[in-house]
Amino acid sequence: MAGRAAHRRRKRTMFPDDLIERNRAFVAGRRARPLPEAGTIPLAVVACYDPRLDELLPAALGLAPGEAFLLRTPGATVRPGSGILRALAIAVYLFDVDRVLIVGHTSCRMASFPTADFASAFRRRGVPRQAFGDDDLRTWAGAIPTPRQGVLTAAAAIADAPFLPPNLRVAGAILDDASGALELVVRPGDSPHRDGVAPGEAEDEGEPEGQPEVGPEVEPAAEHEPEVETAAAGAPPPPPPPASDPLSAPLRTLVERLASLSDHEELRKLYRALLVEQRPIRKLGLLQRLVREAAEESPEVIEAFAELRRQAAGAQSRALGEALDELLGEVLYGEEVE
Repeated sequence: MAGRAAHRRRKRTMFPDDLIERNRAFVAGRRARPLPEAGTIPLAVVACYDPRLDELLPAALGLAPGEAFLLRTPGATVRPGSGILRALAIAVYLFDVDRVLIVGHTSCRMASFPTADFASAFRRRGVPRQAFGDDDLRTWAGAIPTPRQGVLTAAAAIADAPFLPPNLRVAGAILDDASGALELVVRPGDSPHRDGVAPGEAEDEGEPEGQPEVGPEVEPAAEHEPEVETAAAGAPPPPPPPASDPLSAPLRTLVERLASLSDHEELRKLYRALLVEQRPIRKLGLLQRLVREAAEESPEVIEAFAELRRQAAGAQSRALGEALDELLGEVLYGEEVE
């Protein structure tokens, strides 16, 4: 009963007075002790700022208090020119840090960034979409495709920072936040791929499961747009457009952007529908429906689709349809799709 009364009193206390009360309880009866002299701290750890890791992370690394710099950021992300890189540089030059460990974790919510929830929340609090600039919200927030790719991208950003010494040793690991086990994914001296994918690996190691965003519809395709005749019956279908084809870049940009924004179940439904639909112009229409659902928070999706339509106007529709099938299958399922 007394515990409940104390809890009610704490709830009634307003911020920041509640924290001041806790501080007074901490100080009561405590002898003042000055901080020790700052010395050499050779290790810095860059990790996600998820509060659930507060106890687990130091224990999993076997770190005593003060043994390492703990630099926390959403998703353990490190971007070129970011504040986390400046903090790291200060630690390197003033505290002799000579090794950096980047730690992602398996249930990181930045790998399943809930874009629609995020947008709804800031609008409820009176902040307009324009306040976040022209980037789509996943890019603005620093969302990551997977924890592993986030670690690789962070390692690349540290390696590329011109103000950090070339002999700084950088490693990266994934923390299984259920078991506490670490998996090393970057060793000192490795050259992580600039896009966050290790050389030789498929781009889709995991599937971000951010919620789709609902936005205004893009302009529908003109009904009078002529269809290009398909190949004669029995003739082998033409191959997908090569990398040099003008359709290749806008098609890949659009599909990968949709993969970063949309629920992958919606992409799977689209993929199955595309395999059934034989008419190329209808395939483009199916793709447009998903673009409409993802368009509000990502102007880049609209721009990518518009560019694809411009390029497709002079292309062979059958080749476009088959390239779309193949690329969407690759993004969703990797190279195992027949």
